[in-house]
Amino acid sequence: MHLLRKLFWSIVVLWSAVLARPSTAADYAETERMFFAGQYDQCAAECQSEVDRRTWNPQWTRLLVRCQLAIGKYSEALASYETGLERFSDDLRLRLIGVQVYQRNNRGLDAKKQLAIMTEAIQKMPWRYSGRDELVPLGQLLLTQGEDPRQVLELCLDKALKTNPANVEALQVSTELALDKSDFQEASRSVAAAIKTQPLDPQLHYLQALAWSETDDEQSTAALLAALKLNPRHVPSLLMAAENKVDAEQYDEAEMLLQEVLAVNPHEPLAWANRSIIAHLQGRYEAEGECRRTALEPWKLNPAVDTKIAEKLSRHYRFEEAVEAYRRALTMEPLHQAAMAGLAQDLLRLGKTEEGWKVLEAFRSNDQYNVVAFNLSKLRDQLDKFTSLETDGLVVRMEAREAKIYGDAVIDLLSRARRTLTEKYAAKLEEPVYVEIFPNQQDFAIRTFGLPGGEGYLGVCFGRLITANSPASGGEQPQNWQSVLWHEYCHVVTLQKSKNRMPRWLSEGISVYEEREENGTWGQPMDRQYRAMLLGDDLTPLSELSSAFLRPKSGLHLQFAYFESSLAVRFLIQQYSFASLTRLLDDLGAGLPINAALERLTGSLSALDEQFEAYAIAQANAYGPDADWQPMADEEIAIAGEATNPRSRPAGPGGGRNAVDPEELQNFLASHPNNALALRATAKLQLARRNYDDALQVLTELQKVEPDDYSIDGVYSMLAACYRKLERGDDEYKTLSQFATHCPNSLDAWQRLIELDTEKKEWAKVLDWANRYLAVQPLRSAPHAAIVQAATVLGELEKATESLQSLLELDPLDPAELHFQLAKALRPSNPKSAKRHLLQTLELAPRYLAALRLLHEMTEH
Repeated sequence: MHLLRKLFWSIVVLWSAVLARPSTAADYAETERMFFAGQYDQCAAECQSEVDRRTWNPQWTRLLVRCQLAIGKYSEALASYETGLERFSDDLRLRLIGVQVYQRNNRGLDAKKQLAIMTEAIQKMPWRYSGRDELVPLGQLLLTQGEDPRQVLELCLDKALKTNPANVEALQVSTELALDKSDFQEASRSVAAAIKTQPLDPQLHYLQALAWSETDDEQSTAALLAALKLNPRHVPSLLMAAENKVDAEQYDEAEMLLQEVLAVNPHEPLAWANRSIIAHLQGRYEAEGECRRTALEPWKLNPAVDTKIAEKLSRHYRFEEAVEAYRRALTMEPLHQAAMAGLAQDLLRLGKTEEGWKVLEAFRSNDQYNVVAFNLSKLRDQLDKFTSLETDGLVVRMEAREAKIYGDAVIDLLSRARRTLTEKYAAKLEEPVYVEIFPNQQDFAIRTFGLPGGEGYLGVCFGRLITANSPASGGEQPQNWQSVLWHEYCHVVTLQKSKNRMPRWLSEGISVYEEREENGTWGQPMDRQYRAMLLGDDLTPLSELSSAFLRPKSGLHLQFAYFESSLAVRFLIQQYSFASLTRLLDDLGAGLPINAALERLTGSLSALDEQFEAYAIAQANAYGPDADWQPMADEEIAIAGEATNPRSRPAGPGGGRNAVDPEELQNFLASHPNNALALRATAKLQLARRNYDDALQVLTELQKVEPDDYSIDGVYSMLAACYRKLERGDDEYKTLSQFATHCPNSLDAWQRLIELDTEKKEWAKVLDWANRYLAVQPLRSAPHAAIVQAATVLGELEKATESLQSLLELDPLDPAELHFQLAKALRPSNPKSAKRHLLQTLELAPRYLAALRLLHEMTEH
């Protein structure tokens, strides 16, 4: 009877425990929601209560320690962890948290000891940690031990997800692993699945923001806002928002966000690291050092502090300082992967290629799956096949075939830029400057950013390294490669003069300004879209212009940031002189922050912003001053075909409509006869209907009110097309010449003018149009053929020879004929080369009589 009674009460106790579990689980879920919402003190109190009751579940201790870490109570977290360890010493998840606990208490050796203890336990009792509930922490541990990530995915994380596809823990670790390897596509997929199961966890939305940060600013921002809506005190999200402000040079706003972080956790290392960055960028070097020391107080050998500092310095093109910070991080942890990857990239950007590739290979030997490292290693194989062209102060690397076609022109242009701009800005450069030109846009992106993408970039300068897209990657409407390289070399001069301490708006503004100073068709002129944006809500104060480059609303807004920056530079020069601009660069190079340097130049930032706004508005009003710009029916007039413009930008306001109501348009134009938008829409409508006489009448009026529209599909382009259809050859030629002289990339216009002037035998003009064509697209045969013909007639055999040699590289239909022409052109100056080309002619066409005769003549003499 006594045994039965004992068994009975045992069963009662057992079932009581079983029945109590749902209640405990529900309590834990509610407490975890407090953690998600940022109610850390309340959450910690609930967890402490359960721990004090000695509830037999390590999840309470784990959540308690996480709360204490989140609010910077590192010593309390250590006490809670070690107390919990007495009861749950075999809990992998708790031990993994313990690594962070010891690190934040400056006990790095004890942190490593936790890893060793776990590893030893798994080796002794592998069956204990092979269950499905242990797969994820086991995978995390294996990753910290440097095990192959692919095997960890397959044996741990994927296995856990096969058992439960909605396993949030497995999905989160998979996301973090993908982010660590720069596999943003996989990261976004994994975290999206995790959010479906656990939508209240702000950490998941933060990870989603990171996953989108390199490819989609809009989605990244939305995810970050979602995280902060769930938890306004979520430290990683607040830090990301602060860093975005740092990138935009909005340091006051960044400081406010960092204050919010420190209100949650006054010891957060990355908050103090960001404060150190801001102090450095503002030239407050004593404060910089103090903030860095504070960041390292919880853990003296924390490599994340200097790695974060280096990453942000690199974003601001402070590559030399970034390299120093990366090296500091690696002295703390020699195989810190993020520091190795960043150091390799910045060394390559500084032109220190030999050391950069060595660091990259060392990084890859420790991490075979990092996407950036893999991409760069593959790209190195392509770079090894490039041809190097060297001259004073320059090393240009190009694809071998392209180097033969227009490599000499690249060298000539860059040498001229070097002479002109270094003298103009009194700059002493660290040389050589390296220029790499990529025929494949994705190769350019990988070399520049480490990842595919970057479609909006034509070239990038890092100070001593320029990377650029070649005309081969420009599609049907490539940009003027000469203006691109001039722009980027100007960056070399100004970045080095200012020691890379200039804000982005000033750097870009000077480069665009210098494009137009060198060639009036280069750079970015005022147009109807920029006019509307300057007079609308898109004008950014001069003192905040760098923010316009960060997360622009559209491609048009990014281009507008370049345009407005160049307008600001022109304003500064006109208002205060060019010498004042160069002094401004000197002040920046000496360490003076930009706003302080501007105040020193102008006296008042607020007054400067007001003056610039007035200047910009005046410039906008000077475009089409006789035009009526009123929109129709309180909307922007929709213009058919407006998607194409000088910079291949997306359509502006109203450009989404593809058709115009003819009757509505006619009525509006009757009451607004000088309305540029209505005239343009009407002209396009008449051209589409092939009513060329009516179109000509409208275009003539449009030319009067918008005479500076030299866009690809602008008034002059339409007028020339109209005259051609009406067979008014002289008017077509006159209009087309005016258009082609002002437009930087009018390939069709130049080709048409080459044809017309060839018929007229105006060979000097043919040369001019063909050379303009080559400045945009040197990889087509037509302009080279035109130069051969014109230069031969004019007796300019050197020019003819250059284009003939280029034609040989462009897959000609009749290479024998080209070799023969080369032989004739080279005969007076280089008989030996001429004979070699003759022999190549006869090798391809043994019965070519004219070649045989010429060979006979040359042999006799």
